[in-house]
Amino acid sequence: MKKQKKPPMEFSKKILLCTAIIAVAVLIAGFVLMFIAKDLTPLPTAFHIVGAAVTAGLSFYYWKAKAENIVKLSQNGLLNGEDVRALMSDLKEDLLKDFTQKQESEEV
Repeated sequence: MKKQKKPPMEFSKKILLCTAIIAVAVLIAGFVLMFIAKDLTPLPTAFHIVGAAVTAGLSFYYWKAKAENIVKLSQNGLLNGEDVRALMSDLKEDLLKDFTQKQESEEV
């Protein structure tokens, strides 16, 4: 019996995986360097930087997956045009809301 070929990993999943690997590597390197230097002052900054990168990657991936699912549902006839427009406008509103919240938090 022949083995079935696995489809190649999607690019967005590769980005998410690379982001997670880099985040773990940075945290481990940071802990090692802080242990050697016996200085914990950079620890909060390292956590924030790594957390922001992982959060951005996850947010992008989930937003993309939601958009792809809307397209699949509409192609299968499970959503009509009005439902698709409503869901896509929700995506747009979520994106704009996140952007404005980020801008407001940076101004403070």
